[in-house]
Amino acid sequence: MTFSQKVKRKRSDLGLSLRQLSEKTGISHAHISDIEKEKHPPSFEASLKLAKALELDIKDIIIETYQAQLRQSLMDLVKTCHENNIRIPYEEWVKSNLPMQPLGTDESKISDAAFKIATALFNDSNQFSVEEKINLLTAISASSNQGTVYTFLQRLLEPISIACELKGSLKVNEEINRYIKELIS
Repeated sequence: MTFSQKVKRKRSDLGLSLRQLSEKTGISHAHISDIEKEKHPPSFEASLKLAKALELDIKDIIIETYQAQLRQSLMDLVKTCHENNIRIPYEEWVKSNLPMQPLGTDESKISDAAFKIATALFNDSNQFSVEEKINLLTAISASSNQGTVYTFLQRLLEPISIACELKGSLKVNEEINRYIKELIS
């Protein structure tokens, strides 16, 4: 549960209105509403006031506030880089000691998956293999049937891997080529 959700739930559990919590903390009711709606991360000062007023665990709140502020700063960095077409090479990103998860909870799942893929590509010493993998990811991402392609690929990867172990790569490749011809015709 996010800090915002904790504040909203605890305020509700205590039967406090936004205005009543505002009076207890000295934080405007509009600002508390924005925090609850996750429009922006609260400052440390606001987090501490809310935590004390609502009797929330201050240690957890400090950590969550830091993470939320850090995510927002990193999202601003990512957005600025995107808007200005700036690419930060992986090695520079690592050397800068910037965290690898600049996103929210749901977005972190995407970030984690992307990081695993990027790490695997970075650690692959076979340049041809890396280029082929990147080309595949690019082709899938550019496909107008992207969702369908991802769904089918996910379902195909495990059986292909098992078949390669049982039958060997060459035999599976022959069967896949036959299957592709069947799909296209």
